Amino acid sequence: MGTRGRHGGGHDLVGKVNNEVISLGVQGRALVNGNVKDPRYTTLMHVQPSEAVKGMADDAQNRFVAHLISQLETQQAMEPLKGYAVGLREWHARIDAAIKEREARFIPEMKAQGERRTALLRAQRVYTTMHPQLVITLGDESLAESFFRPLKKPRRATEEETVDTDASEDVEAVG
Repeated sequence: MGTRGRHGGGHDLVGKVNNEVISLGVQGRALVNGNVKDPRYTTLMHVQPSEAVKGMADDAQNRFVAHLISQLETQQAMEPLKGYAVGLREWHARIDAAIKEREARFIPEMKAQGERRTALLRAQRVYTTMHPQLVITLGDESLAESFFRPLKKPRRATEEETVDTDASEDVEAVG
């Protein structure tokens, strides 16, 4: 249920729903004068709000929010808290829409990942067989090697080699 970005209007929708559920729990306890065993409260909150919204949003949380909306809209004893149903319903609908949109993108995403993996395996197979095939085709190992870049970085010239190169250039310039 975690949705961010354009669906969240810059805020986390799930966070808004969670805050609203916690606030509803506080107001519900106030309605029953703190008696969490009161049937009005237990009908609305069959689990503690903090437990219901704990952790990652999932189907259980989605069902809990749907239960809260239903109870707020249908139970006469919940009339003072009915205003919470409007916000919860709107955010719940937006979260459901975001989930459906994500599910619609899941199959094409998985297909693209599979195609990418297949292409990488084919390229790996071509690269692995290229050298032996070039040796057979060209008939010369060193010629086949010239098609491949060395895997090691070129060795840096030492100071002695640099001095020797400079000296040989001077000789060539004189000669």
